[in-house]
Amino acid sequence: MAFLFNSDMLAYVASIGLFCAALYSYQKSAFSVAHAGLFVTLVLAVIVSDVFYALSNYFTGNGITDATMYHIRYGLNGAGFREYVELIIVSITLIISVIVFLWRILLRTYRNNGNTLYSSAAFFLIIAALFFSPAVTDLYDVYAVEINKDNDSSEDGEL
Repeated sequence: MAFLFNSDMLAYVASIGLFCAALYSYQKSAFSVAHAGLFVTLVLAVIVSDVFYALSNYFTGNGITDATMYHIRYGLNGAGFREYVELIIVSITLIISVIVFLWRILLRTYRNNGNTLYSSAAFFLIIAALFFSPAVTDLYDVYAVEINKDNDSSEDGEL
């Protein structure tokens, strides 16, 4: 039960809850094709960020860290993938099944007669879900440290 009191876990649960609320609002809303496309893009961004965080947390135990970003930038040469074949297959299957499920929901609910209040709520909730995602906060922390290091080193060079 102690894992629920971790701030990253609470943010993860909040992100998923906001995501579900956004999908519910979407089903009751009126969207144009352009708005539906933007909403689907935001939905995919939330899915990718949450899956990326879950995978990073599986390997590091601390979510997205400097080590995660290093391996994304410079590759995984020399890494053994045989022991992670099951994890890779499950992750790819999960992503594809979620995308297919959402595609069916989003296409089935497209209509022009709906409540515009639900449309606004759906956009607000999906953007909130993206910002509550622990992946976003971890990426911000990693890049904020890099920017501060760059600023400190440039100030030291001027002296």
